[in-house]
Amino acid sequence: MQLEMRVASLTVDPFTNLPMVILKDSEGGQAIPIWIGVAEAAAIATELEGIKLDRPTPHDLVRSLLSVLGARVEWVEIYDLRSGTFYASIIVARPDSPSLVIEARPSDAIAIAMRTGAAIRVAKDVIDKARHIDLRCQERIDTPGTKVLTACRAEAAGCAAGLVSRRKGTANEPEVFAELLEGLGEAAFGKWKM
Repeated sequence: MQLEMRVASLTVDPFTNLPMVILKDSEGGQAIPIWIGVAEAAAIATELEGIKLDRPTPHDLVRSLLSVLGARVEWVEIYDLRSGTFYASIIVARPDSPSLVIEARPSDAIAIAMRTGAAIRVAKDVIDKARHIDLRCQERIDTPGTKVLTACRAEAAGCAAGLVSRRKGTANEPEVFAELLEGLGEAAFGKWKM
């Protein structure tokens, strides 16, 4: 089962300085944060702000290529969450041919969906996993054989929204963070909102 979501806002995690896009369902009852790269954040921000650039971005190029080929994006889907990483695909319809499923990073899929007017769908189990994942203990491999713990992204995002007291430690519970995120108003994350 999938839930249709939209880009609710774009912000920067003040502790890791990583951009973060927040997806919410139409009722605002479900939300997920996805940490993204700076280039992808810029692509999403230009679309949110309605900025027209002199030259096409890679996401604009994809839109143009699809149009020239007579294809269109039916929807994008975020279909899995494993080890703190979201996985997505773009569903492309072609005339007189079966639809194509193209693997993509969620940030690129979202940027393309925004440019093509396609729906953003998130698997219900991904939303459930995002509510229960412990973002405090994500590991990455810096060099072969060396593991480095990343910052507590859940706590950082909660503090960025001014919702979590570090003294009380409530941000240390992933479920509490998810509940806070889902209850946020549109103004909680600053100027980039849809």
